[in-house]
Amino acid sequence: MSIFSGSALTNTGCLAFVSDLANNRIYSFSLNPDTGELVMIGITTSDSFLGPRHLILNRDESLLYTLNQRGSSA
Repeated sequence: MSIFSGSALTNTGCLAFVSDLANNRIYSFSLNPDTGELVMIGITTSDSFLGPRHLILNRDESLLYTLNQRGSSA
């Protein structure tokens, strides 16, 4: 079971990130400008029981930060 709990989008709208609290994952997607389809380009898995929840990109969008609900960490 997945619990999608947070998301972040680049300013251009070309990349999207979605956190999955239940499975300790962050999914990365790119937007196909021709079709408008989101294409999964990666999955990042965190340590067990951290629970990534809220996502935010830094100003130049080179780093993605997550607040972990169960791990009480960033």
